[in-house]
Amino acid sequence: MILKSCIREENTYEFHLMNKKVILLPLKKKNEEGMNKKSSSLFIPSGKKLIKEREGDIRRLVLTNQIREEQIVEIPNKVKELFDEFPNIIKEPSELPPLKDIQHNIELIPGATLPNLPHFRMSLKEYTVLQHTIEELLKKGHIQPSLSQCAIPALLTSKKDESWRMCIDSRAINKITVKYRSPIPRINELLDQLGAGIISKIYLKSGYHPIRIKPGNEWKTAFKTNEGLFEWLVMPVELSNAPSTFMRLMNQPFEVAVNASRTNTGAVLSQSSHPIEYFSEKLSQLRQMWSTYKQEMYALIRALKQWEHYLLSKEFLLLTDHFSLKYLQAQKSINKMHARWISFLRRFDFIIKHKSGKENKVANALSRKHSLLSTLSSKLIAFKHLPNLYEDDANFNRIWYKRAHHLEAGEFHIVDGFLFKGEKLCIPHTSLREALLKEAHSGGLAGHFGQDKTLEILSSKYYWPQLQKDK
Repeated sequence: MILKSCIREENTYEFHLMNKKVILLPLKKKNEEGMNKKSSSLFIPSGKKLIKEREGDIRRLVLTNQIREEQIVEIPNKVKELFDEFPNIIKEPSELPPLKDIQHNIELIPGATLPNLPHFRMSLKEYTVLQHTIEELLKKGHIQPSLSQCAIPALLTSKKDESWRMCIDSRAINKITVKYRSPIPRINELLDQLGAGIISKIYLKSGYHPIRIKPGNEWKTAFKTNEGLFEWLVMPVELSNAPSTFMRLMNQPFEVAVNASRTNTGAVLSQSSHPIEYFSEKLSQLRQMWSTYKQEMYALIRALKQWEHYLLSKEFLLLTDHFSLKYLQAQKSINKMHARWISFLRRFDFIIKHKSGKENKVANALSRKHSLLSTLSSKLIAFKHLPNLYEDDANFNRIWYKRAHHLEAGEFHIVDGFLFKGEKLCIPHTSLREALLKEAHSGGLAGHFGQDKTLEILSSKYYWPQLQKDK
């Protein structure tokens, strides 16, 4: 296709295509309002790429479906390694997310007329794409068939990669929705607060879909296609208050659970009851002689120092199973060490909530695990070499590989290099199993008991598949 001439005054383009003369004319004046008169407009069918190349005074216009090589972006090797190590971060969600504390509520203006709009007309290709999208959303459980009296139309918009995105024309429902006034942070202010030299950006695919619609509000999200009426169970991006709800999710308060045992401390940083990070520490000989109150206080101080960068200037919930810590701010008679600790605590804004040992399972488990490791380390000389044996052990090598590469492995997890199943220490197939059995029978670890009691004691602290046979 060779461009023969361009008449700027008339804004026309003339060329020959397949031995036929073709003239491209401008839009009619009634559609040109607001357009720059000096610029010429050339409209290309959607889904095509326009490539312009200049050769001397001849300009060629080429329509193509292919993406040029320079448009393909190679993924850096370090990013590929990250994806290989954490495959779940790029895994497509395949089911309805669970209900969380933050849900999207839609409050309509009292007395407002509910919209009931017809679906948009589309081409056969667009209908096919839309139907496929609906089927995928139904399969994931993100939408469901609806009988709502409220309905807005669905439509398709093209993306940069020439694929399609389903949207809902939510203008009618947004018009009668009570607007939230939650502040949305400014990007430049956030960047100023970070003070970082390198900023990374993560694209959250369907980032609003982890948030559920508040039960009872689903009918207000109903949308219409040529196939029927459907309603959202997850939050779509087009709703007017969706950004505010998303920010509430991002700004959920932290929870810090702490616990101390005779020899160790444990703490868990959580958000919406989901653990984010763990911390534990073995107590020195001197600290092991402290009172329970002092040990619990020390566990709290160590946890807050560990996560100070998260917790400063933010209100959070402090969970402890030691009831007296609830009144630590009101104590009048304190020693110098406690005074320093309380001075440090006053930098934080938190609410203390008593949580019984049964409820505070994770922090308790951390302190108990480290207590068990400390006991075995002092009694069994070769115990420190145990982490080196999991990788080649017939019982645990596959599990060890999964946990070492952050893959799903059920109850199994690693603490300080040791493999645990729940709260039980995993023992590889070595002479250590026999040593533990002898220790349990002779009283070195648990006193002198019969066979059944020995098995009960071992089963409560240790795990290997043949434990019952080896007793």
